[in-house]
Amino acid sequence: MLKLYFSTRCKSLLRLFRRLGIFSVVILLLILFLFLLITREAPGYYTLLLYLSIGLTWHFSRADKAFLQTYFGRKFVLLYMTEYLFLSLPFVGMLAVQHQWVWGMLVVVLSILLSLLPKRPISLQIPTFPFLCYGSYEYQRMGRIFLPFYLVIVAISVIGVYISNANLVLVANFSVTSIIGMLLSIKVVDQYLLNYVSLTHFFQLKGIYAFGNGGIIMLPMLLCLFFVHSTWGQLTICIFCYLNSALFFLQLSLLRLIYSKNELLMLIVYFVLVFIFMLSTVVSVFTILSSLITGVLAFKVSSFFKKI
Repeated sequence: MLKLYFSTRCKSLLRLFRRLGIFSVVILLLILFLFLLITREAPGYYTLLLYLSIGLTWHFSRADKAFLQTYFGRKFVLLYMTEYLFLSLPFVGMLAVQHQWVWGMLVVVLSILLSLLPKRPISLQIPTFPFLCYGSYEYQRMGRIFLPFYLVIVAISVIGVYISNANLVLVANFSVTSIIGMLLSIKVVDQYLLNYVSLTHFFQLKGIYAFGNGGIIMLPMLLCLFFVHSTWGQLTICIFCYLNSALFFLQLSLLRLIYSKNELLMLIVYFVLVFIFMLSTVVSVFTILSSLITGVLAFKVSSFFKKI
């Protein structure tokens, strides 16, 4: 039974990876690595909460109960349990490395309890970030995907403030910005630009969305970054973190138009932009370089716009 079920799951996963493409798959693996890196320095119960949020999101969003009951009868609960135990392995491994055996056992117990919860999906409108600019549909869509994980990272940042761990808070800020940039890089068709009145209108809206929505989304993270060490130097880091994150969002919204048909090149440029964003946040003079890159991408988009 398990062999048949998991062979079907593997085939579905491979089809999903082909549909997503190299760029999205690599970034998703990077996100998983960053989550594990963040929780490595956090208390054990935050690893438990992170697993619980992922497990609940997965459990209540799945709609395969009828299919599994048809083919496997009442044994489908064992399939759920096996899946959740497999999902818990990275978290249990992380806690085992930290010698936090009690929290690791609780993760295993939660995996079993999750499989026993009601399987009926909850019909609720998925929330997104509040107060986003009107018409910024790509940011609203990104929020519906990322909001649960964003709340977990904010909670980890608050813990970083509590234990005065500036590096943990800074890594959390970098993680949020990098993931949002990835989600803003979803491919679009050429006709997407026809929704804008002119090239000036396009750049104006993209700038408003990047700096306006960027400020709203990053505000809790920036507050944590400031309060971890309330000094003028830390305030300067917060200001440049906001400026460079907004520039990064703008760069990725332009990048998806330029290299949408070459995922490998887009992946390489994405990592370069992430590195420049992190460098510009820590060493403020590199913000000039980030601004110049934004100008180059805008020029390429303007050339692309004229071909349509």
